[in-house]
Amino acid sequence: MLSLEVALLSDRGGRDYNEDACGHWHSAHQLCCVLADGAGGHGGGDIASRLAVQEMVSRFSSQPTTSGDALAEALRQTNQALLGQRVPGTARQDMHSTAVCLVIDFVAQQAHWAHAGDSRVYWFRDGQVLARTRDHSLVQALADAGVLTEAQMQDHPKRSELRSALGLAPEQLVVSGADGGGDPAVVQKSRARLINDGEKFRNPVRSAAAGCSNPGVSVAEVESHSGNGESLNRLLLAVAGGDAAAFERLYRTTSAKLFGICLRVLPQRAEAEEVLQEVFFGIWRKAEQFDATRASAMTWLSMMTRNKAIDRLRSNAGARGQTPIELDEIEADTTASEVAEVAQDQARIEVCLDELEAPRRHLIRIAFFEGATYEELAERSGNPLGTVKSWIRRSLLKLKACLER
Repeated sequence: MLSLEVALLSDRGGRDYNEDACGHWHSAHQLCCVLADGAGGHGGGDIASRLAVQEMVSRFSSQPTTSGDALAEALRQTNQALLGQRVPGTARQDMHSTAVCLVIDFVAQQAHWAHAGDSRVYWFRDGQVLARTRDHSLVQALADAGVLTEAQMQDHPKRSELRSALGLAPEQLVVSGADGGGDPAVVQKSRARLINDGEKFRNPVRSAAAGCSNPGVSVAEVESHSGNGESLNRLLLAVAGGDAAAFERLYRTTSAKLFGICLRVLPQRAEAEEVLQEVFFGIWRKAEQFDATRASAMTWLSMMTRNKAIDRLRSNAGARGQTPIELDEIEADTTASEVAEVAQDQARIEVCLDELEAPRRHLIRIAFFEGATYEELAERSGNPLGTVKSWIRRSLLKLKACLER
C-alpha cells in the first residue's frame, strides 16, 4: 500500500486577504484533496472557496467516487449547493470559486481528478512536469488553438478571464474529469500538486525547491514516498492507539507553540506550565476524538489548549461557565477565540463572520484558527500595528452585536 503525505501552503499574494481554501479526507482506501480559489473580481470569493471545499469533502466522504466522471458530477452538485448559499444584499450574492479535486486510491494505486476554472493538478517526476489539467480560460482556449504558446499564456493580459467557475448557472458551468489510467507508476513514482492561480505558477519544480515562496500559489501536495518524517495527523492517530513513543514525539514537536498559547491567555508563567501539562494529559486520553476531516492536527491541539487556558482564567476569576462579553470588556488584547468561546455555535460564528469586510474577516480567522498575535497579524497584512488593533477591536464589536441578535 502507498505511503502518502499531504502538505498545504497558501499565500494571499497581492491581495489584501486570502481567497484560497483547501481540505482533505481519507479512508483506509482513498485520499481526497480539494483546493478552491475565490474567483477574482467577485465579492465573497473567500466565502465561496470555503463553502466549495466543505461541500466537496462532505460529499465525497459520504459517497466516495471511483472515476473522474463521477468526481466531475460531484463538482456539479457542489455548484448547486453553492448557488443555494447565495444571499441577496450580502457578500454571498455573487460569489464564485474555481475548484480542483484529486482522489488517490491506495489499494488500486490509481488516481482520478476533476476541476472547474484555472485551479490545476500537476503531475511531475524527477524534476520534470509530466502533465497538467487544462484550464477553463480564454488563454487556454487560445493556446489549444495554437494561437498562444504555453509561455505566452503566463503574461497575457486576458490570463485571468475564466470560462468556467463554481457559481455559474448549471447550463454555463464546464467541469472536466479524468482518470489516471491503469499504470500504477503514475501514482507510485510521481508527485501531484493542486495549484491555484495557475497562470502565476511559472515553474512548479523550481518553486518546490525554493519552499514554494512564489506569490499567489496555494498547494495541496500529495507525495508518494517511503515514509520520511511523520505528520501530526499520523502522530495523533498513533497516540490514540496508545503509542507512548508517538506521544513523546508529539510533545517535542508541538509543546513550544502550545505553551505560547497558554502564555497569551494566562498572566502567570507557572499557571501556563500547569495548563500545558493538563493539555497533554487530555491529549493522551482524548486523541481518538481527533477527526482530520474537521480540522488539522495543529488546529485541534491549539483549540484544546486555548480552551483549557480560558477555563483556568475563568476559574481564577470565579466566573465559571459561559459569560457574555460586555462592550467595555473588549480591550485591545481581546482575541477572536474568546468571542468564539462565548458563542459555542460554529454555524452562527460563520454567518456573523460573513458580515465583516473580507480583509477584516481574514484577520479574525487567522487570529482564531492560528492563534496569531497582533504583531504577527500586522506583519502578515502589511499594516501598522495600531491599525490592526483597531480593525480587530471593531470587528469583535460587530461580531458580538451579531451573535446577540
